[in-house]
Order: sequence, then C-alpha cells, then structure tokens
Amino acid sequence: MNLAIRAPSLLNSVYLKTLNDQQKLTLWMSLGIMGAALFYTAVMFPLVRDTSGLIEFIDQLPEVLLSFVGGAADFTTPEGFLNADLFAVFAPVLFSVYAVIRGAGAIAGEEEARTLDQLLANPIGRKRLLLEKAAGVETGILLLSAVLYVSVMLGAAIGGYTVSANRLAQMVFSLFVLSSVSGMVALGIGAAFGARSIAGGITGGILLAGWLLNAVQALADVLEWTKFISLFWYYNGNQVLINGLEWWRPAVMAGFAAAALTAGTLRFDRRDLHG
Repeated sequence: MNLAIRAPSLLNSVYLKTLNDQQKLTLWMSLGIMGAALFYTAVMFPLVRDTSGLIEFIDQLPEVLLSFVGGAADFTTPEGFLNADLFAVFAPVLFSVYAVIRGAGAIAGEEEARTLDQLLANPIGRKRLLLEKAAGVETGILLLSAVLYVSVMLGAAIGGYTVSANRLAQMVFSLFVLSSVSGMVALGIGAAFGARSIAGGITGGILLAGWLLNAVQALADVLEWTKFISLFWYYNGNQVLINGLEWWRPAVMAGFAAAALTAGTLRFDRRDLHG
C-alpha cells in the first residue's frame, strides 16, 4: 500500500506534509519499539522471574548503579521489572531521539533545505505554520505511544501474566509528555535559530543533564534539590508503573514545553529567514 500523501494535499496542509515527511522514521521507530517491548515483556521478564538467584544478585548491586534505572525495584513483578528496564532507559531514549529529530527538523530542516519560503508563499502565517508543524510532531509521538502500549499488553499476554492496564496507560502518558517536551524544545530552538544542529545539541544536552541529575540526586542529600530541574524526575520520579501517576508532574513538563514553543514562535515570527 502506498503511504504517500498526494502532492495537492501537501500544498494545502502543512500538518499533512509534516506527517508525510516523518512517515518513514515513524514506521521504523514503531517497529523497533514493538520489537523491544515484546522482547522485554514476553522474553526477558519471564526469564528474570524464573531464574533462581538472579533477583538476589540484582538486590546486591550498588545503589549507584540502581539509581540510574530508577532506584531499587521488585524485579519479580511485571511493573517493577518494566519500570526499571523498559521505562527507565530504553523507551525514554528512543522516544526522545525520535522527538528531537522531528522537532529539530520541523522548521530548521525546511529552512536549511530552502523549502520554508515555498511553504510561506501559501496563505499561511508563520505562527500557524509552526503550530501545524508542532501538531504533526505530536501526532507521531502519539502513534509511537499507542504502539508501545499495545505491544506491552500483547507481550504480557504472550508471557502468561498481566500488567495493570490503567497504570500502564499512565506510564505511557507520562512518557508521551516527556517526549513532547523534547520535541517542542527542539522545535522552538530550531525555529528561533534556523539550525538543526543547534536545536538537537541544546535539547540533547538538556535531556542528558536531566537524566544524570535525576540519578545522582538520590545518592546524596546535598544534591536532592537538583531533581526539581530534571525532566526525568517529573517523568518517573515516583515510579508511575508501580505507584501511579501524580498528575502535577506532567503538568509541569507540559508548561515547560509550552514555554519553549511560545518563545520559539515569537522569535521565529520576527527574525529574517536564512536565504
């Protein structure tokens, strides 16, 4: 089946053009996420759960190592295992990479390719252009979130156990918000400066610093305050899959995303485009 969107539709809708531009990356990311989720749920958790002595070995690992996977967890439960493995590192990294690539390229990529002027030649203002680009990026992240949710539920069924559908939905939602922040920050910076490298580099630095701060703050009381400037603490600081979502956390992340997108929009609306 041809997934391409017809050219007339692309000319009439920046949103559809954005979806068309990201369809290959979204497809491959979806397949990767599906494969990883099925591997963790249908293969790894039953193996860890049923391997004698493995849990005791994990419990004896240094606290500094456990802090980088969200702290100590009960690896004998599906929620504990997935919280410390799939949702601690793999899923947020994969989702954030996707979001940063799409966000950084949404405006800055068009500008570097000299196609932004063609889009703005249509009856559409810069603010609307940026918002439709943002909506396209968000749609891609939403699709990946749905793939992850379904894949985890399917893998659990194959593995012969259950995962709380409600807690999993909350966990995936928190991941969606974290990824949205990544995408909107990259989009805002890209729109402000017109360079994908700047957008990707700064956003990647913010995410890496946040991940490290979230890990080290649990090791020393003197560093505890740093958790408040870490996106990863808001994402899963209370171990959502185990304890449930505290809704103020995604609200803080959403506010940060809105601020970054607003600042980028204001700058993009006033600056001269690279010609």
